Order: sequence, then structure tokens, then C-alpha cells
Amino acid sequence: MTNPKRYSSSLAAATAAFLMASSCAHAQEQIPVQFPEQTNLVGLGVFSVPDFYGSQDNEAVAAPLLRWSWDGTSYVQVLGSEVLVNLSPIPEWRAGPLLRVRGRRDDDVDDDVVKFMRPIASATELGVFAAYHMPLDPNQPMRKVVFSADIVGNTNNVYNGASGNLRVNYFHPFDASMVGAR
Repeated sequence: MTNPKRYSSSLAAATAAFLMASSCAHAQEQIPVQFPEQTNLVGLGVFSVPDFYGSQDNEAVAAPLLRWSWDGTSYVQVLGSEVLVNLSPIPEWRAGPLLRVRGRRDDDVDDDVVKFMRPIASATELGVFAAYHMPLDPNQPMRKVVFSADIVGNTNNVYNGASGNLRVNYFHPFDASMVGAR
């Protein structure tokens, strides 16, 4: 007999790795990945990330995956260079602090023009995020639309001001027969 919780964790990790390795994350920093609720996992993912912030050239890098939930709704999640803590007790809402690291840009890039530009140091950003998960099918909790926003400020004086993101992501899980389940 198989353990359904272990299977869902393995399936979530495999799906996350597939999504992160795909080129659909073209020149964006945050990769839209959702883990099933109540899933705790530790792993290593392969990300397709821009050569530098704003680049159209991607490269593969290995980065950590971690999600630890302590009460069913609250959790800490590490996804590559982003750490967020959900403190919302409302299941459809996620909100809390966010820490993000933007990689440096130096002369080790593929673009011949950018190679000769002034290097930019790594930036550490601290801020907040909020997200609303709108379920589309009560029988498939992972089939949903997620509206999210964040705002962060630089903590190490690489730039002045704040930056923010607004996103809408649609998630549709694979049919169980596509991943070998019966």
C-alpha cells in the first residue's frame, strides 16, 4: 500500500522541478509554483533563470526548495532565491513577510554589450506579499487562479526606492493518469 501523503509530496516536488526547468519562466524572477496544502518538503530544484536581471538568455542553476507548515495554514517557503512566511489564518489568503535576493551582474554574461557595462552587486530585498487563491473546482483544490502582489525595498543600498510585482496565475493540475497514478 502506498502512502498518499508521501506520493503527493513527491508529485509536488516533481511538478515543481518540471515547471522550474521549463522556459516558461522567461526573464522573470518569481516562478509560479504551488504546493498542495499541508505539504512539507525539502529538496533541490533546477531553475531556469535569466543570465542577469532583465536578460532574455536563461541558464540552469540548482537551488533549494523548502516548505514547512506548522498549523495547516501558516508556513515558511523557500523557492530558489525567495523566502516567504505565510501568516494568514484564512485558507484562501496568503500574506506575510518576504525576503528576496537578486543576483549580481558582472562581465560573465553572454551579451557582448552588457559585458562591458558597469557591474551591479547582488541586492537583498525585504518586504511583504499578499495572495488570494480562488478555487475553480472544489474537487481539485490545485485547480485555481491566484492573484498576488508584493512590494520590497533594498536592504543593502544597491538601489533606492521600492519595487513591486502584480501577478495572476492559473493552475491546472495534471490528470492522475498522466503521471502514472491509477
